[in-house]
Parts: sequence; C-alpha cells; structure tokens
Amino acid sequence: MIDCHFWYIQYVNWEPEVLIKVGNIFHNYVLSLYSSPARETKYVENPKTELEEGVSRLRHVMEPYTAWCQVQWFVLQLLMLQGGKSGYEFLQKPPAGFYPRLGVISFAGIIGLFLARGSKIKKLVYPAALMGMGTSMYYPQQAVVAGTQLYDWSLQGYIAVEALWKDTPKKKKSGEKGNVKIFQKDKQTSLVKNS
Repeated sequence: MIDCHFWYIQYVNWEPEVLIKVGNIFHNYVLSLYSSPARETKYVENPKTELEEGVSRLRHVMEPYTAWCQVQWFVLQLLMLQGGKSGYEFLQKPPAGFYPRLGVISFAGIIGLFLARGSKIKKLVYPAALMGMGTSMYYPQQAVVAGTQLYDWSLQGYIAVEALWKDTPKKKKSGEKGNVKIFQKDKQTSLVKNS
C-alpha cells in the first residue's frame, strides 16, 4: 500500500495549489475552481462485424431505388391530396339522388359479403358483381362502356394465356406440303395454301 499524505494548500493567482506526498515524492497540483481537470480518454470504435458490413453494402446498393421510391411516394401524396380535395368538393354539392344511389350500391356490396360465406374467391366475386349490377342499374351508359372495356381486357388475357399454353409449331418435313389457312373477308370464306 502506498503512503499518501495531504501536505498543504496555498493560493497562487487565486487558484489553490496542493502539495501531496506520495511515498517519498512530493507532487504539486494546481486545482481550478471553475473547470474539471482534462481527462485523457480516447474513443475507440468497435470493429464492424460481417453483418454490419453487409447491411452497409446493401444500403449503398439500394440507395438509388429508395430515393426513387421516396419521389414516387411524394408524387402519390400530392395526387391523393388533389383527389381528396376534388372528392370533398363533389360531396359538398352532390348531384340529385347521389346518396340514395350510393346507399343501394353499398348495400349490394354488403349483401354480397353476406352471401359469400366460405370461399375467398366468392368473397371477391360476389360483392363486386352485386355492386356492379347496382351501379349499372343507376348508370347504364357508363356500365356499357365499362362492360366493353372489361370484355376486351378479358379477351386479351385469354389470348395471352392461350399463346403461353399452346405448343410451339413443329418444323416441316422435307416432302410435306404447306398448311391450309382460312381467312374471312366480308363474310366470304376463302382457302389459301401456303407453299
């Protein structure tokens, strides 16, 4: 154990000075009344693990995509705000009979949910179909336009699926004749041979 003794305090330039005897050696310390003595500490950063480095690389790679998503989200918020304002203005002065029509269409959707017990597909199809019927009852011209667009989209989807599932055409053998194709022009059918 080291023998430590407090020796004396004297004031030099209004700051106390302490003489301390540690063992056989005297140490002179100037104590400041207004500040604490400077610590000699050093900050050492922990080394990065593989997981932290991987996450850092992923963040740097994904940075352009996240910036693009942030811009798109901002644009979407502006569009939603604009749509919300126009919807609010529409609901302030609705056309005559709007709320009863909205009630019938909504009630048809609720009935569709009630009838669609069990299957998840029924829960999607029944409410949409009943709401579509209710809407077409009140807005027949728009229903015709929407129906033709829906028919066109379904036909394009059917053609695309059929093209995917259809077998690829086989190559002709050397002695085989060409296929016969049927073309229809102005309700007249003609046969054309490929050679």
